[in-house]
Amino acid sequence: MNESTEENAFRKYYTVPLRATPSDPLIIQDEGADFIGMNLHDVRIPESAWLTVSALHGSESHEHTHQQLNQAGTTSEGCTQFALLSVSGGAAVLEVIDPWNEFDEAVHRVLVGSHDRAAADGDQDDGSPVQPTGIIGPDERRRAKCFMGEGSEKYARSRAVVRVVNRAGYQTTVGTAWRVTDRNFLLTNNHMIMKPAVKDGPRVITPRPDQIELWFGWEHLACEGDAVAVPVKVNAGALLKGSPLLNGEASGTLDYHLISASEAGFEQIAPFGHLELDTQPPRPGQEIYIPQVGTSPTLIAADRSAGVTAIITGVRDSVPPSRSGTQYDCDTEGGSSGSPVISVADNRVIALHAAAGKGYNTGAKISDIWPEIREYFDIEPEPEPPSPCAGRPRWNREEADKDRYGAGSIVIDKDWHVREKDSLYKARWLTRYPPSNDPSNAWDKLDDCSPSASGSRAPVDTELASALDRIRELENECDALRQIIKHLARRNHEYGRA
Repeated sequence: MNESTEENAFRKYYTVPLRATPSDPLIIQDEGADFIGMNLHDVRIPESAWLTVSALHGSESHEHTHQQLNQAGTTSEGCTQFALLSVSGGAAVLEVIDPWNEFDEAVHRVLVGSHDRAAADGDQDDGSPVQPTGIIGPDERRRAKCFMGEGSEKYARSRAVVRVVNRAGYQTTVGTAWRVTDRNFLLTNNHMIMKPAVKDGPRVITPRPDQIELWFGWEHLACEGDAVAVPVKVNAGALLKGSPLLNGEASGTLDYHLISASEAGFEQIAPFGHLELDTQPPRPGQEIYIPQVGTSPTLIAADRSAGVTAIITGVRDSVPPSRSGTQYDCDTEGGSSGSPVISVADNRVIALHAAAGKGYNTGAKISDIWPEIREYFDIEPEPEPPSPCAGRPRWNREEADKDRYGAGSIVIDKDWHVREKDSLYKARWLTRYPPSNDPSNAWDKLDDCSPSASGSRAPVDTELASALDRIRELENECDALRQIIKHLARRNHEYGRA
């Protein structure tokens, strides 16, 4: 590995960017790294190609399409830069998948300029006078799985709480975020999003969405033991709204940032559930719990001491409202910033955890944040377009080729190999609509009315449906012509015998 002296404990740079090609995957090994997140110095690949980054031993894998890469930032030198999703552990493989052999090394390139290897908690650079850790007495937090028997509702709610990994700025930092309602919104602290360009500097960098990772399901597999689940990692989609900084810092503000997950990622995170907001002010004595991720797999703080439920210890109003509007005795630590403070009574979020003081923790009241973000939730989601499957039979994978294209037509396997050459139009259709970066979805792209895994119909877009309709029309016309040709041949044969 070509490394420069310009590095820190969190990121390593290369004196010469490392290259990956379809015939030569790039393997990066970094002993002692918590994870490897490759930062592309420049990337240009064919539209039909995609990148796959995976753990060396195959426990984790992520794909990035040409469309995703094309949305990344471009430098003044014209280089397209992108932060690939990280893989856990100290070894990662970057592959260029080029199914149509269109990668031309004179035109295309995949260059890695550095990789992130570890993360600091996102509170350490905050200019606030409060302390970075909020353990009050003995640490009463427990692993999320420990709540499955005695407080399954707490565990279920913790599933919507995620790790935020922000790879912008001079080093990678981590904190906590959580899904708000069943739509594509997540809430975290503003000091988890805005980053310093240099150590101890003001928070002046707004990261690109690809530089923010959201880790869903990062938790221990059991109440005891070291095994940790492989998280579902997705990129942020958009940075929607954050509270304004005060002199380059988040202290003295509401310290919130509303973000979304990437469109592709939103489909993956839906099964993890969501949290609802309580827009009424919290009350002193209100019982609470705090699911949190950050520097450790998901933990839940519910007690202030053994067997005694944590509570809101103080509520204050300030002008303007700030992130210290609520105080509580629930344990947190560095990396817990952005966690939801949840009411035991109805499991709704009443505050956004932001910082720790001496003997207490603080967060912004949701009742103060809500007026500033309400505009996003008041917008009704666009209605879904009419399904192209209406009134059509549901095709299954075994019968789809025969029923839709006629017996004896080609079959397309999971590796997108076209077999039997008497259906050229189908091969042309595949050329026009290249395969998705997930080969397992091949039949879903071919069969616009095929059942999804849940048993419901899974339509593709209307352009593909129209293309399939036209194919069926052409097939019907060809069948009619074949019948006419057979009829004429038969008549000709009969006249010849006469």
